[in-house]
Amino acid sequence: MKYQVLIEILFLLLSRKSVSAKYISERFEISLRTAYRYLQEIELCDIPVIAERGVNGGFSIADTFKLPASFLTESEFLKLSSVINAVGEQIGDASELEHIKNKLYCASKTEKESNLSSSQLIIDGSDWSVGSSYKNKLSVITRAIDKHELLEISYHDREGEVSTRIIEPHALALKQGLWYAFAYCRLREDFRLFKIGRIEYAKACGKFELREFDANNLPFNEWYNSIKRVEFEFEVDKSIKSEVEEWLGIENVHELKSGKIIASARLPYDKGLVYQIMRFGSKIKVVKPDYVKKEIVNSAKELLKLYQK
Repeated sequence: MKYQVLIEILFLLLSRKSVSAKYISERFEISLRTAYRYLQEIELCDIPVIAERGVNGGFSIADTFKLPASFLTESEFLKLSSVINAVGEQIGDASELEHIKNKLYCASKTEKESNLSSSQLIIDGSDWSVGSSYKNKLSVITRAIDKHELLEISYHDREGEVSTRIIEPHALALKQGLWYAFAYCRLREDFRLFKIGRIEYAKACGKFELREFDANNLPFNEWYNSIKRVEFEFEVDKSIKSEVEEWLGIENVHELKSGKIIASARLPYDKGLVYQIMRFGSKIKVVKPDYVKKEIVNSAKELLKLYQK
């Protein structure tokens, strides 16, 4: 009985924007305390249940959440869809039923690549290192841009601070292999770039009117110009030559007559760059500047201590 109620609560949350614990308690004839406990159990299953306080508050599931692709086969979906239609009057209104079926249909389909297209331009938004959650966020943000939907997001900034914001997404931007949402932030009252990987969840919460902005003048350079840029020179192992060419540009990587491969570039210097260099391990060596060499040596020593404990 308990698990049946848990599943029904899950589908209720999937079918509606927001429901209160009191509504769940009354609908399934359980105590208010039990309703809260069941909601916590659903959340423990890595399902992003969002609690909203206030008069019109309640519980909902982030739009970026989708049931696993293996949840239903297409045949199972068709059978279950028929059952839902047959007992529709007992489950809820037509719009609620349609929403449930849409969620189930998404689960019954095999996962596809997140391709974003415009005119003759096709961009594959997927990456070998990211999972379905990242792709779902891209999908929700793309839809919000298309339909002029406001998004409520939970955002983790570079300093580790977490904030809930309402944003007006205007465009997606790709910079150095990373996706950003270019949006008007109602908290900061200005346009901002939000790194997709730092968005915990995104949820549609209304409509907005497009604002004027210059697509050719996105604020990428604010970060680039605010950080000290340094002349670097590297010795590169032949096995990672192509990767370094993709990173620094093929014109900045040269193979000498001796067979040695040298790469040089002027790069913004921060901790992130040190991590970027270290990911190549022993296949790359910093020739200059000396103080960066020392920082990498110290970082390697700290890493060694971690694994010697």
